[in-house]
This record gives sequence, C-alpha cells and structure tokens, in this order.
Amino acid sequence: MFSLITIIWYQKLTTIIRIKFASALGMFLGGWKSL
Repeated sequence: MFSLITIIWYQKLTTIIRIKFASALGMFLGGWKSL
C-alpha cells in the first residue's frame, strides 16, 4: 500500500518536472527562433 502511494507520487513528480522542462525548452527555442 505504502509503496504504491510512493510510486504514484514519484510518477506525478517526474511528470511535473518533464512538463516544466519541456515548456522551458520550448520557450528557449521560441526565443532563439525569434532572434
């Protein structure tokens, strides 16, 4: 039970980090293209 909750939280955390990294990368590439 506890391990299942830990796995779910870990997946949520990695998903949030991946989305933030992807959006930051998209903003960086968008800014680079505008130059």
